[in-house]
This record gives sequence, structure tokens and C-alpha cells, in this order.
Amino acid sequence: MYLDETHRNKIRDIATQYKDELENELNPKGTWYPERHKREQLFKRLLSKQNLKKLREKELATIIKQLWATQIWGNKDYFFNKLVKDNGFDNIKEMLYNLLYGDNPLDIRFDNFRNKIKRLGDSSITEILMFVFPKKYCLWNNKPKIVLSKIGVGDLLPSRVFKYRITGKEYVQINNLLNEIRTELEKVLNRKIDFIDLDIFFWILFNRLPKSKGQKKVEELESPAKSVTLNELKNPHTDIEGILLELGRMLGYETYTPDKSKVTSSGKKLASLSTLQAITEGGYIPREKLSTVKRIDVIWFDKNLLPKHCFEVENTTGVTNGLHRLYQIRLLKPTFFIVAPRSVQNKFKSEVQKDPYNTIRDRYLFKSYSELLALYNIVKKYKQAKDKFFMDII
Repeated sequence: MYLDETHRNKIRDIATQYKDELENELNPKGTWYPERHKREQLFKRLLSKQNLKKLREKELATIIKQLWATQIWGNKDYFFNKLVKDNGFDNIKEMLYNLLYGDNPLDIRFDNFRNKIKRLGDSSITEILMFVFPKKYCLWNNKPKIVLSKIGVGDLLPSRVFKYRITGKEYVQINNLLNEIRTELEKVLNRKIDFIDLDIFFWILFNRLPKSKGQKKVEELESPAKSVTLNELKNPHTDIEGILLELGRMLGYETYTPDKSKVTSSGKKLASLSTLQAITEGGYIPREKLSTVKRIDVIWFDKNLLPKHCFEVENTTGVTNGLHRLYQIRLLKPTFFIVAPRSVQNKFKSEVQKDPYNTIRDRYLFKSYSELLALYNIVKKYKQAKDKFFMDII
């Protein structure tokens, strides 16, 4: 149980306030009801257990192009072709079948699909789940994220689910909470509703309810992104690590740091900024190098969890340890960055000429704190503008 009696009373009060509007929309002649349930029929037919194994590429294209999550793509054919090229048509079908009808628990099916199919994120996966099984699974996109804050229950979920991609376990938590909200809504309406109906309710609240004080997402979108300056780095090493984690996430990477317990000057724990909490044995990292890799300050991984960029933050002139740790994974061929104050650059130039680092001299890059902050501030402003522009696309 997630909701206490205070939460339940508040949800029922809000539902009562908007009851007439919601009942009108749940009428088959309502504004949104016909489109949503037409979509439900399409998804259930094409992605039925019987049809999915013999699904044709044209039918899969119809599903993908219908997703709300893909509406930001002007050229949906291009997106679909990339999806098939990156994953393989038969593999997508197999993973969809396992997601929808597999024997494993939901959290495992969710994680398996998410980890093995590129280009379809939380919104797409949960949209498919909801329209095929509207009585069982909820939609998780920008709209419920904001509405949960508006109605005062956002703090019942881990804070990271509002900022980062979710795990299967977290989706189960989200689904359970939204199911409890759905149950309270049924009491007010005195009728059964499914998660599609709940989504209509959320859409009404998304557009009608005033901004709540705790609605951080909306406030962030409406206030200009604040630039970070060198003077604000009260704890430079940790603060720079935090900035690298945030920047990597904004650029679409999975991020990792071993310094999870450290807290930035702004009060953010590095564990909350990292999308990966551990690096596991095997895969792209040789077993014998794992202990060394785990000590690298920040790593950006691609969607296949291949390390792409590795960062060592040096707040003093001692850059040798950082160079050595990075050297240990040279065969994986990521880009190596030393991030430090400008005054450390000469020491970097000297050390990188020494053996064995000189053998891969071109792989090492030096970036000053100022250069990193300049990129971070630009990307942060761009992401804010992008999120605001696409905020109404559900």
C-alpha cells in the first residue's frame, strides 16, 4: 500500500472536483475517448498472442508510428527503419512477445526488453503495455510524472524515476501506485475504469490543476536555466563529478561513479545523479581489469553498456594516478579525459609523454573546468528548451 488516508482523501476530493468533466470524457462521444480506445483495439489486434509471432513488418511499423512517444519524429519512416536496422525485425518481435506474454515476472520482462531493444524508451514500452493490457499496466511518461507532483503523491516514489530511465522494479512500483489511484477514482465515479481512463483523468489534471509548489519539473521549464560558474564549485572534485554525471545523462549516456556517498555543494548525492549503481563482471570489461575500472571517477556508457568516455578529475597537479587507471582499459578504446583546473595542463602535458602513456598519447585529452562548465551550461539550456517545446507531446 502506497496511499495513506490523507492521500486517498485528497485524490477523492480532486476527482470529485473534476468528476463531471471526466464522466463526459469517458463517454464514447467524448473528446479523447474514441481515439484512445480505437488505438486500444489496434494494439490488441496486431499485438495479440496469436498474431504477434506472424506479425509483418508493415504491421509493426503501424504500431511504432502510432505511439505517442514517437510523435516528436517528423520522419517516422526514418525512425522505424533505424529501429529495425539497430535491433533486427525478428528480434523485436521476439522481445515484444516476451514483454507481453513471457513467463517471467513483469520487472524482468521489462528490463530484458529495455536492455535488448534500442530506441524504445520508458514511454514507448509502457504505452504498448497499457494499450494491450489496459486493466493491468499503466503509462509512464511526462504527464503522470507532473500530475503526481500536482496531487501531492510524487514523493511516494523514488525521486530518480522522475529524472532517469526506470528499471523494471521501479515500473512495478509505479504501476502499483497508479493502480491505487485508479481504485480511488473508481469509488468517486462508482464504476470500473482502466489505465486508459486513468490517463484521461491525468490529462485533465495536467491541463487544469494549478502548479503546485513542489512541481519542480514545471518550475524548471518556466525559469531560465541557471549557469554554473567556477566560483560556485565549493567542493571542486565532487562538484565536477556531479556535473559530468548530469552532462552524460543529458547527452544520452548511462553514467557511473564509484563515489556514490559524496554530496555536491548544491546538496545532490552522486548516487542520485548516476544512472548505474554498479559495474558488473564480464561483458565488455575484462574480469582482471574490473577493480581498476570501478575506481575511475566518472564513466559514460552507451546503450549497450560499452564504456565510451572515461573521466578522471584532478584538482591538484598529481595526474599520474588518473592516467594509470585510464591506461588499464586502453584495449576497450574509450576516450580518456583528464578534467582539471587550467593550471594542471602543463603537468598533464609532461606526464602524458612518459612511458607507457606516450604509446597512446592521442587517446588522452585534457579539459579544463571552464571548458566543461561552458559545455554543461549550453547543454542544460538546450535540454530545458527542448523539454519545454515537447512538454505537451504525450
